[in-house]
Amino acid sequence: MSGSLSLESKTEIFFNVKPASGKTATLKLDDKSLGADDYTVDENGVIHVKVDGIAAKTLNKAFALSVTVDGETKTVTYSALSWAYGMQSNADAKKANLAKALYNYYVAAAAYNG
Repeated sequence: MSGSLSLESKTEIFFNVKPASGKTATLKLDDKSLGADDYTVDENGVIHVKVDGIAAKTLNKAFALSVTVDGETKTVTYSALSWAYGMQSNADAKKANLAKALYNYYVAAAAYNG
């Protein structure tokens, strides 16, 4: 399982999961069970779950994706700020600066919205 962040036109988090071949996965995002309309599956069997509509003042909100296969549940938790934290020390200066700017944007939005 993995998570990624998109900052193109809006802030979105993407979770990617590949169950073992022939296995069926049950998905939950936070406490909401996900149905087939809530995710996509690509030609390689990778399940893609998108969380969109993340407001600047809630960039710190962590989303938890739980995947259950054959009775075993694994959970990955991800937020926009967890991405920023991980990128702050990136060797690529552009990515590190973007992460710092995202954090400062969150701080300003949270202060403004009190």
